[in-house]
Amino acid sequence: MEKSGFFKKIKKYKKIAIISHDAGGAEILSSLCTSIKQKKKYYLKGPAKKKFKKNLKKNILNFKKKKLISWSDLIITSTSVNSDLEKRFINCALLNNKNVISILDHWVKYYERFFFKKKLLKPTQIWAVDKEAQALAKKVFSRKIYLVKNPYLNNLEKKKYFRKKNKFVNFLFASDNIDGKNKTSHDIKVFEKFLKKFKKIKTSKPKKLFFKTHPSEKTNKYENLFKKLDFKIFKCKKKFDIREFDFVAGHQSMMLVVGKNFGLKTINIKVKKSEKNFLPKKYIDVSIF
Repeated sequence: MEKSGFFKKIKKYKKIAIISHDAGGAEILSSLCTSIKQKKKYYLKGPAKKKFKKNLKKNILNFKKKKLISWSDLIITSTSVNSDLEKRFINCALLNNKNVISILDHWVKYYERFFFKKKLLKPTQIWAVDKEAQALAKKVFSRKIYLVKNPYLNNLEKKKYFRKKNKFVNFLFASDNIDGKNKTSHDIKVFEKFLKKFKKIKTSKPKKLFFKTHPSEKTNKYENLFKKLDFKIFKCKKKFDIREFDFVAGHQSMMLVVGKNFGLKTINIKVKKSEKNFLPKKYIDVSIF
C-alpha cells in the first residue's frame, strides 16, 4: 500500500486502538491495519470480526473498552449505520481527552453515523476514501475532511488476475441487508425487482446468476424465494474475485463501486422510485425501481 498522508498523520502515536462493526467499514479499516506498524489492540463486533480475521490472517482478541481507551494514545474507528459500537467508543474516548480518527466507507447517512445521546460527536479527524465522499462530508460537518485512497481497492488492484474464457455471462447480485435489525422485507423486494430485470436482459451467451449474501445476514434468508424460481441461483463463494463477473447488481452496495472500478456493468435497484441514488453517478450504469 502506498504511504499516504494518513500514515504520516498517525506516525507520532505509539499505541492505537482499532474499533469496528459493519462489513464495509471493517473491509477498509482492516486493510489500513496491514500497513499500520505501531502496537494495536482491537474491539471488533458483528461482521467486522470475520473481515479482520480474513485480511490480517489471524484471530483478533477483544479488549475491554475502558482498558483499551486508557491504554491507547489514538483510537481509529470505522463507522456504522445500524450499530452504536463505534459511537460508544468515540464518545468515551473524547470524554477521556483521547485523539480519535474515524474512517467513512460510504456516501450515506453521515450525520447518523456520529449522532449519539442527542449530540453530534466530533472526532479529532474524519477521513473519506474518495473525493465525492470528502465533498459530501464537508457539507454535513462544515470542517476539514481528510482523504485517503481506498486501501481495499488498492489491494485488489495489486492482485494478479487472468480472466478465463467463459461460456456464460456472469451476473453477481450483492445483498446489502437494508432490513438490518428491522422486521421488513425490503431485501426480498429488491431482489425480486432485479429478477424481473435479469430475465429481460439479452446477452450473446447464456446467463448465469450468482448471489452474495451480506455478511450481517443469515445464510438462509432467501431460500424460500430461491425455491420458487425456475432457474438455478449459484451462491457466491466466500473467497471470490469481483473480476470473475460481467455485471454486478444491488441496492446502493459497495460491490457496485468495486465492480465499476474493474470494468463491470453496474445495476442499482431502488426500494422505491423516489429514492435518491446515494452512490456517486460514476459508479452506476443503470438504476431500476
